[in-house]
Amino acid sequence: MLSLSVERVDILQFLSEKTITYDYLADYSKVKRFYSFSPAEIDQALSVRREQTQKADRRRIVEALLSYNRRIGAGEATLQNIRLLSEDNTYAVVTGQQPGFLTGPLYTIYKALTVIRICERLNESGKERFVPVFWSATNDHDIAEVDHTFFIDKDNSLRRLTYIFAERFRGGAVGPIPIDRESLSAALGEIEAGTYPTEFRDSILAMVREAYSSTWGEGFAALLSKLMGRMGPIFLDPEAKEIKESYSHILSREIDEPLASTKLANEAGDEIEHMGYKRQVFKSPDDTNFFLTIQGKRTPVSFRDGRFWPNHDGADKGYSQDDMMKWLKERPEDFSPNVLLRPVVQDYLLPTVIYIGGPAEVAYFGQLKGVYEHFQIPMPVVALRSGATIIEKRIARVIEKVNSRFNLDFIDLRNDVEGVFSKIVKESTDLEGICGKVKDDLDKALAPLYDAASQIDQTLVGLLKKMQGNMVHLLDQVELRLVRSAKEHNDTIREQLTNARNNLFPDGAPQERRLNILPFLIKYGPDFVDELHRSLPWEAGTHYVVTIG
Repeated sequence: MLSLSVERVDILQFLSEKTITYDYLADYSKVKRFYSFSPAEIDQALSVRREQTQKADRRRIVEALLSYNRRIGAGEATLQNIRLLSEDNTYAVVTGQQPGFLTGPLYTIYKALTVIRICERLNESGKERFVPVFWSATNDHDIAEVDHTFFIDKDNSLRRLTYIFAERFRGGAVGPIPIDRESLSAALGEIEAGTYPTEFRDSILAMVREAYSSTWGEGFAALLSKLMGRMGPIFLDPEAKEIKESYSHILSREIDEPLASTKLANEAGDEIEHMGYKRQVFKSPDDTNFFLTIQGKRTPVSFRDGRFWPNHDGADKGYSQDDMMKWLKERPEDFSPNVLLRPVVQDYLLPTVIYIGGPAEVAYFGQLKGVYEHFQIPMPVVALRSGATIIEKRIARVIEKVNSRFNLDFIDLRNDVEGVFSKIVKESTDLEGICGKVKDDLDKALAPLYDAASQIDQTLVGLLKKMQGNMVHLLDQVELRLVRSAKEHNDTIREQLTNARNNLFPDGAPQERRLNILPFLIKYGPDFVDELHRSLPWEAGTHYVVTIG
């Protein structure tokens, strides 16, 4: 069993102060008008849900979930949680993510662990049951966002790992795309070449190959299930025909009032901007909030002059509302919600009490309160996922060594290494203090001359100021050269700082937004995610620093 030490740090350090998400956590009263409940108002949200009759057919959804989760090899804990969903006193804690390559960035894992732990805590008391649901956004069509991931290779360099999709799949939903064995093998070969051999590497790569044996969406969910299946997460594929048929009521309402939800979201966005925040999304007033799949491409739809207009190449035909309703009835699989309608669809299908999202998702929800009310669906509690930074032993030693001499915290490594290094060198030699004292002494030494010059000849005061300016400039140049020389004598520290930053803030971004879980599994074994689950509280809106001993 791994030895993990865990420290809780302020998650606000990772957020911009001028965002709605920052104030959602720091001072909810400023933004409460945009949400139905604060993160602490779970009981209130549950009370509202109890009074709301589940509109979607639970039994049908349960059957679809059982079919999909069995197909991806989910364990009995997951299947039992799905069966619980058929009962009226069972509620969902939901998160979701696009199906990134090999599970994508670490925060995908952290989202799932957050909902799992919340359910565990809620199930300790009360008569209701709570189950964790992961919405796999398989109908997303942005291949450029999901076709790659990153890892730190054995040379301590950040390496991008890319899966090559055939060109014909671009523009269509990513979930149903069949796995290309050659592309997968090439990517896994890069991981093998970029990591040291361990007792776990072969089995981990074999596990990935087994997971990615069918389609992109199923590969993503199957790998997540293999990593945390014992914890019982339920995976939902919105591309499944039965699921699409189950939420056709929402799309029917969108067709019936095609611009109402856009208007409501834009009005909320206007108010958010008026308060000095950046709105998360702006929709053109004639945009609807659903896509049509036409010739394999996911196509946005506009509504103007009383007709629906698919926005794709060569589109020259508009459709009446009756035409669109008929299309929905005959082929619901051609329809899917966009980013604004997706949460409403989710909470129509599921008895959601809490949604766990990232910072951008929390901001998105700020524009959706009116949309939820329009569809008469309770808006859930929206909470920020847990975050984590994993510090491996060799990196921890560097930080501890530097911190003991220079008071450097891991969060300082967000900044440019040269800036951090210059600060360290100045503090270690006190060059800034020494040069500052010389400048102060110069002021004192010249003071009598300034007094004399002002009494004898005022023109000499300007000459003295110019002379002092030149001397200060020369001192600054000397300080820069001293710092440069000190840096050259501390190249080892610079290299260590660079390696530490690459691991903790690759490309200057938080580790959880760049790095993939696989290299950690290769080093520490297939139970690494279980270790994280056991060792961290995974409280929403919290960031943890996890040091591997």
